[in-house]
Amino acid sequence: MVMCVGFTQAQVNRYIVFFKDKANSTYSTTQPLAYLSQAAIDRRSKNEVLITEQDFPVNASYIEQVKQTGALVLHKSKWFNAILIQGDQSIIPSIEALAPVLKVELVAPGQLTGARVNTSYLSTRANSSTSIKTVAQLDMLELDSMHAMGLKGEGVKVAVFDSGFPSVNTVAGFSHLQDNILDSYNFVNNNSNVFVNDDHGTEVLSVMAGFIAGTFTGGAYNADYHLYITEDVPTEYRIEEYNWLFAAERADSVGVDVINASLGYNTFDNSLMNYTKAQLDGKTAVVTRAAQLAAEKGIVVVVSAGNEGSNSWQTITPPADAFDVIASGSVTSSGTRSPFSSIGPTVDNRIKPDLCAMGSGTFVIRSTGTTGTSSGTSVASPLLASLLTGLVQRYDTLTRAELIHLVKSTASLSANPNSQLGYGIPNFAKARAKMELITDLENPLREVRFDVFPNPADSGFVYVQARDWQPGRQVLIELVDMQGTSLQQSNFSPLQASDKAIIDLSNIPAGVLMIRITSANHSDIFKIVNVR
Repeated sequence: MVMCVGFTQAQVNRYIVFFKDKANSTYSTTQPLAYLSQAAIDRRSKNEVLITEQDFPVNASYIEQVKQTGALVLHKSKWFNAILIQGDQSIIPSIEALAPVLKVELVAPGQLTGARVNTSYLSTRANSSTSIKTVAQLDMLELDSMHAMGLKGEGVKVAVFDSGFPSVNTVAGFSHLQDNILDSYNFVNNNSNVFVNDDHGTEVLSVMAGFIAGTFTGGAYNADYHLYITEDVPTEYRIEEYNWLFAAERADSVGVDVINASLGYNTFDNSLMNYTKAQLDGKTAVVTRAAQLAAEKGIVVVVSAGNEGSNSWQTITPPADAFDVIASGSVTSSGTRSPFSSIGPTVDNRIKPDLCAMGSGTFVIRSTGTTGTSSGTSVASPLLASLLTGLVQRYDTLTRAELIHLVKSTASLSANPNSQLGYGIPNFAKARAKMELITDLENPLREVRFDVFPNPADSGFVYVQARDWQPGRQVLIELVDMQGTSLQQSNFSPLQASDKAIIDLSNIPAGVLMIRITSANHSDIFKIVNVR
């Protein structure tokens, strides 16, 4: 039966129709190119994700049966095995009576509407004339050093879900991007025009993709972008969660690597749709389930944690409670938590938010082409997504899970995460340092020019001795923790083959450490265990 959610129903409404199965499908797991791009298949292969019946399109004969009742089919969901329809309330019993139909859910009153006016809802907005405006927000995550390595997102596919992208096709701050917008769709108005509606999406996108020489630099401004409108700002109904789902499936099918969605849902215009804090379990909210499925397909999903920290809700908002997404909290330019930033944990006591970036006074490009500052986890999230985009570009063989572990394990609070800032502020340079240590250690052909002993170190000291002694050679010895942080450095210049450098571990906590020995533009990496 139709799920009634307490509307005074208009004659024509929008509904989700769920089907029981995908029986007699014309698709096969052995021929995935019929319904997935090669890029989507490659991403699954890298992440060891099986292609299953869940990836098959909805059964065409089932859709046709629903159409025969007079319903207008708007969108389809492979993952939920469902379709979004628009139709008169009177046809719903006929749809429910169809053999393939599992249930029908009312998700929004009324019919599709036209494009909306701009009514951005970031928490604060201010104009500014400061030059080189984005330095602070980039420097906090060391995105500037990422750019210096030539990592600006080239070749990485990024999807942005939001409320609209007005002027992205016309203002100078996005002029470099036009050939890099590979796909777009407006799921709210059911057409291909995304350069309309609310300008929240324009500002969020600018944090990643904007560029004005000498003034404004986005975090990943050379990536390939897929722009999807899913949020209908003037109203709040369950349909927007399904729009998120449809966009995620489209992003998956075309092979997107990273999703940024600065959107969250906890209350609706009809209170019977509202979520409770007890439902923040990673598996209840429609949008949370959609985000989790996107992550399970190997996509790096970054979402805003929410701006509820200063009100009675306080907690994160779905989909930030999903298990495998990165939920972004907000900090000020000094690295302290923004008061509005939603906190955790989830109801099942998982750490949320996951990571933080600068979301107070973050510079954006507006739909007018001018720059200014905005605040909210909405503008922190695209900074984290930019970092992940650069890491996807640099370490393209890493799985989604490995990338997330990398950024969490090298973030500022990795040793002691909490429910206010999660694992803290991540850092490209530290992530890179850790990857270089791991890569060198795992290289079976690496040349070993030094001996490091004893290992495990149980006396508070470790000795370094050169295997190929060369008079006058200068050696830099660096002790590094597993997060890539340098703990101490010393210079060593052996005068004879028997000379040894002594590394004092007496004030270093027990655990696994790295020793990096550099000389003549060559580094040797050693892993040691300090057992003290």
